[in-house]
Amino acid sequence: MDGDDAIAIVGIGCKFPGAENLDEFWRVLANGEDHVKDIPKDRYDVEAYYDSDPDAPGKSYIRKAGLVSGINEWDKMFFGKGDNEAKRMDPQQRLVLECVYKAMEDGGITKANLDRSETGVYIGEFLNSFGRAMLSAKNANKDYMSVPQWCFNMFDFTIIYFF
Repeated sequence: MDGDDAIAIVGIGCKFPGAENLDEFWRVLANGEDHVKDIPKDRYDVEAYYDSDPDAPGKSYIRKAGLVSGINEWDKMFFGKGDNEAKRMDPQQRLVLECVYKAMEDGGITKANLDRSETGVYIGEFLNSFGRAMLSAKNANKDYMSVPQWCFNMFDFTIIYFF
């Protein structure tokens, strides 16, 4: 490619079950490690929703999952988030922020490098169960919720705002 069609991948930031970064992910793959485990109670109350019948309404037949660690551990102040916003922020957005920051760091790119640059942000998103839960009747009247916390296509704007 040349000219206006050129694209460069200059850094990678990632997090997977059993791996906090790309090097650890390669180790997981090379060793054939299986990080699908019983879902811990602090992540999801399996017993409250489990049913062996996959067609049971309102139930799940899943007891195990591949989960990333530290889902609730992140430096909200570093990313400029207050307590209220951080509490209601989709965990996927937090992971995306962390991974994009790691990718920029991996590529030697700083926020200053990106200022007024022609840089695009493209993020593939999947499932928005957190947003649906936050909009449910039991959560609807608590404090406030900003658009990026429930709007499915706002992940890239969260990144743009930070950088």
